[in-house]
Amino acid sequence: MPTTRDQRQLTVGLWVERWWTIEGAHPRRWRPSTEARARTLLHGADEAMPEFFRLRLAEVAPAHVSTLLARVMERKKWSARTARHLRSVVRTALNDALAAGVMRQANPAGQGTVLLPPLKQQQLAILEGEAREAFLKECLRTERRTPVHPLGDLFALSLLLGWRPGEARALRWSSVNPRAKTVTIERTVTLAKPGAKRRLGTGPTKSAASKRTLLVSDQAMRIFVPRARRHGISEKQLDMWANDVSSLGGEPLVETLGETWVVEPLVWPSEQHPRAPVEHTVVQKALERVLNSAPGSSLDRWRCADMRSPGATQAVRNRAARQRFEGEECERCATTHLRLTPVMLRHSAVSWWIANGISTVSAAKRAGHSSVEMVQRVYGHGSESEARRITALDAKEL
Repeated sequence: MPTTRDQRQLTVGLWVERWWTIEGAHPRRWRPSTEARARTLLHGADEAMPEFFRLRLAEVAPAHVSTLLARVMERKKWSARTARHLRSVVRTALNDALAAGVMRQANPAGQGTVLLPPLKQQQLAILEGEAREAFLKECLRTERRTPVHPLGDLFALSLLLGWRPGEARALRWSSVNPRAKTVTIERTVTLAKPGAKRRLGTGPTKSAASKRTLLVSDQAMRIFVPRARRHGISEKQLDMWANDVSSLGGEPLVETLGETWVVEPLVWPSEQHPRAPVEHTVVQKALERVLNSAPGSSLDRWRCADMRSPGATQAVRNRAARQRFEGEECERCATTHLRLTPVMLRHSAVSWWIANGISTVSAAKRAGHSSVEMVQRVYGHGSESEARRITALDAKEL
């Protein structure tokens, strides 16, 4: 396809501005949260290296992309993983430029000659052994048949089922089937579309593989049913919702047996809006309360025994302080601190499956991963307990 003079003079910055409005471009097909993250990455890249966005599309070479990644890490203090995410956004933008016919050469951001910043191989931080059991016990602790932690059952199920935090917060009662002992994952929490009344909303899952039905244990189902009873939902209603196809997708249910049905509520709704998902910050603060109240020395590495320590209390509540102190030994209590997040509960669950002999294929399917390589890359480094067992075996051989 011949290009016009204006197309040949088109710069990267002008193309990115046009890219957001083109029908069929990736920003139109992305989820709102993905689009927001891409805008943030490109805005930061423009501040770190504005000369890259003044280049004409015909002039962009792999060396320019490599320089851009190095510059954002130097000037914006971005991690290697964030810089690689930026490269993916630039590659997608230039792929759409090729599809639109405004760029003729091969995609410079997609070539193997781009120098990608190396990723640090870090030990996966997970709950295991005594720490896992102590955390589960604290999450499910009750006083006078009332849960001590309102979101404790959410954390316990996350550690048992290994779902994504957004999938758990978007779960509705129609997806829970107590008779078949299954939970269907079909939605996730995402940023709402521009102009929506609420900041958060529920949308489709991350990928086709993420839409799945989990067969849960009796222990997990005994967590669901009491919560439903506390919210005035009977097992009969759960069974009717789970077997009514019209309930899927959150549509209003039809009138059955003289009862008027409404959109089924979320399992973990927001306190202000029962039909809206709970905020991530609320979940994180509730997780910290569970952690700080859980007894036992097995959880000391996830918290600080001395609340005056600058290495742990600030690391939990302040991002800049966390970058300085996380993973370092606390001067007051001599403990290497880690920060427990909702996604680490998912990592702990998948690592627990693999450590107990579940194949990576089954673990990937249950976790909703599109490929087995993802499980091997994230969870293939092993846990500390496995490293200790290997060391013990080596010692026995000697």
